[in-house]
Amino acid sequence: LEVQCDVVDSEINHILPAFSVMRQECSLQREPLLFSCAGHSPKYRRLCPCRDFLRGQVALCRDCL
Repeated sequence: LEVQCDVVDSEINHILPAFSVMRQECSLQREPLLFSCAGHSPKYRRLCPCRDFLRGQVALCRDCL
């Protein structure tokens, strides 16, 4: 992803995983069930892995289909 992280932390937040360009900080999602690519924040660049999608569902892995 060509992202240089000066700081890496984890927390429970629907915006994560994400990268703060202003602070060069990477934030990881601590709660795997909260993962969603639907959230948006002007302070963060989202780091979302490729996911398969079915209408009505937020994110599914390929093996889940």
